[in-house]
Parts: sequence; C-alpha cells; structure tokens
Amino acid sequence: MEQPEAPRQLRVLVVDDESHNGEAVRRAFKKAPNVVVESSSSGEAGLQALASKPFDLLLVDYSMAGLSGIEFVERARKIAPYGLYVMLTAYPELKQVLDAQARGLLDGILAKPWNLQELDLVMKQARTMIHLREIRERVTRIK
Repeated sequence: MEQPEAPRQLRVLVVDDESHNGEAVRRAFKKAPNVVVESSSSGEAGLQALASKPFDLLLVDYSMAGLSGIEFVERARKIAPYGLYVMLTAYPELKQVLDAQARGLLDGILAKPWNLQELDLVMKQARTMIHLREIRERVTRIK
C-alpha cells in the first residue's frame, strides 16, 4: 500500500505596513509543520517578494501607506493568479473590500483582530486549494 505524501510546505506572505501583524502570524505558526511565513512592510515590497518566489497564501492588509491592499491584490494577481488572497481589515463590511471580493479579487476576508482559530481555518483552506491544484495538474499531465 502506498504511503500518503507529506503535505508540502505552505508558503505564506503577509503584506502589512505594521510589522507586528506579520510577526503575529509568524508566531502563530512557529510550531506548525511545513509552514513558512514571510512578511513585507509595503505593497511594493510585497510585489517584489511575489515576483522573486511563489507564495500559496497572501494575507494582505487593507489599509497601507502607498498601495492599498486592494491595489496590491489587483497587481499581485497578474504575477501570481493562483495564490489564495485574504484581506486583513478592521472594517470587513467596507464597501471596497466587499466589492473586491464580489469581483473575484479576494478569496476571503479576515477581520482584525483575528484569532488563532480563524487563522488556522485560512491555512487549512490554503492547503486544500494547493491539494486540488496538484490533483488538477496530475490529471492534466495524464491526458
């Protein structure tokens, strides 16, 4: 009987101009197996990070100096269309955030302050997305 594959590394990018938020996500998953968290302190720095390596999950602050979170996601989706994009915001009912989700730019919204259970659920969704993508790629190769 074939052994199940160990889950591959989940690559997370936190884009937030408040460095303590990226550090909080890093601490939350410090002991989690196969989770690597990096952070960028601006939308521009996040785009540079995304252009240099792939990320599976992008946690993006709505309100940042320079590029807003939505502007970042609009540009980032052109670089990495298959990432899971989750907006971090203290204002989850904000019309611009809801419009971005309705347009398909966002895969989710995580209200600040988030808790560990909510963040864990987002990570599980990202792992599921990765697994489904890998299955689709295998099926495509077989055809």
